[in-house]
Amino acid sequence: MGRAPTGPLLAICRCRPSASYTRVRPSLVAFARLSSSSSATAAPTTSLATRVSNTLSLPCFTIPTSNVGLLDEPAEFYAALLAGLGRAKQRIFVSSLYIGKSEVELIRSIAEALERNPALRATILVDALRSTREGPYDDGGQDPATESCASLLAGLQRRYPDRADVRLFRAAGLPKWLEWLVGKRFVEGWGLQHMKVYGFDDEVVITGANLSNDYFTNRRDRYLNVKGDKPLADYLCALVDTVAAFSYRLVHRPSQDQGVKEEGGNGDHAAYQLEWDGAGRGYSETGWKRALKEKIEALTGEWREATLGKLQKAEGQQEDGTEAVEVVPLLQMGPMGIQHETKGVSMVLDQADELSSDDAQVTSKLDLTTGYFSLNPLYAGRILSSKATSDIITASPQANGFFGSKGVSRHLPAAYTWLEGRFWKTAQARGRGSQVSIREWAKKGWTYHCKGIWLTEPSGNGQPSLTLLGSSNFGIRSAQLDLECTLLVDATKSPHMRERLARELSLIRKDANDEVGRELLERPDRKVHWGVKLAASLIKRML
Repeated sequence: MGRAPTGPLLAICRCRPSASYTRVRPSLVAFARLSSSSSATAAPTTSLATRVSNTLSLPCFTIPTSNVGLLDEPAEFYAALLAGLGRAKQRIFVSSLYIGKSEVELIRSIAEALERNPALRATILVDALRSTREGPYDDGGQDPATESCASLLAGLQRRYPDRADVRLFRAAGLPKWLEWLVGKRFVEGWGLQHMKVYGFDDEVVITGANLSNDYFTNRRDRYLNVKGDKPLADYLCALVDTVAAFSYRLVHRPSQDQGVKEEGGNGDHAAYQLEWDGAGRGYSETGWKRALKEKIEALTGEWREATLGKLQKAEGQQEDGTEAVEVVPLLQMGPMGIQHETKGVSMVLDQADELSSDDAQVTSKLDLTTGYFSLNPLYAGRILSSKATSDIITASPQANGFFGSKGVSRHLPAAYTWLEGRFWKTAQARGRGSQVSIREWAKKGWTYHCKGIWLTEPSGNGQPSLTLLGSSNFGIRSAQLDLECTLLVDATKSPHMRERLARELSLIRKDANDEVGRELLERPDRKVHWGVKLAASLIKRML
């Protein structure tokens, strides 16, 4: 693959709200202003979701609790995907890092939905580097190693060229000579399309999970399933379409070996080529990124205006008084300068500190989890200086998705172990050891990929009132390199959702039994080679 795109496709998203809403570019508040003073001046009864929405000029969706569900198991996630595809009649919109090259059943389900409903359209957005890692696919060849996410999606696009829009986003913009020097596999370290949004008509699943077999069977993750909420689905569909418009279009390339796998055979994979729709529009590499930023800001402002009236009427409550949650999408697109997540997460951490007393008699509780422990220093500093108590859960080396992998990536579990050890030692040195704990998740035969934050207020009876859920691992990489979508879900006025969040957190804690401390870190199997420490220090923004 060549360089990153040189121009944007200026297409109009078909999923935008009514044209009657004025398109407004939101003002980006300077990061220095997002301190405790910004929330302290707000009315005490104002929900945190409302304050985040108002401070950052972001949309806020009020959704009946009855429409919102949390899935517990990978098998439930897969079943929800298949059920959603089976019900879809108007639109399917998918954003993922990649789709497993063996996920034939999933792609056939999309094909069957398109076959049943002539008006149905499918937009699939994946990362260009991750989805073509295996190399080009030869229709006339017999080598299964050339099968990839891209070749599988090419088989779908071949069958429905006008209704299956497959897009591959390429974040990395390195010079060709540097890409050649570091190697194709490692170019991914400079940025990926990482948003996980799966939508079917007016139903969405937001998660950190990709679409491959382990995420459907034995990899623990989090999943928010929202049904029957058209505004949120419209917004997320528009988000996927906007990024897709600045991505390569994947098209089926007819086989040079006529008749081979074109008719008969399995037909699930096909040769492909990538086309840049915006070629020749005169944008430089930085120009197309600037144009995408402007489109995202316009989309955000448009939906901010669309949801503002309802937000002002009632916070966290439907007009008929039924329980509801408030949902604020937090986007993070470092290469484009979009920083909703770093600012929103900082406000959540500040809220936890403000609700806690100096004498530690009344404290709020922060639970944070990530499968890959490489905490953004911005968040780490706030946690270590906060009056709130914090419990962090991360994967044990054996539950890390890279455990036992080949090549350089086999050293990643040790690198994350070293980073969590450094954080623990810093907490001890600052006298925060009794208020900040780290525990490792382990379950035989499983890997761990959960990511999120829960905030439990002092008066919350042990039940979280707010959570953040989505694709971000809350590291430097998520902040600076990848495209992320995380939802802030405020359940302050929804007892049923708070109870559900408490249950979710309890299920995760059940398998997080090993507390990080001196005894664990000094075990022989936890000794980290100096070379790994050095490498982790040099590439920490890519972890």
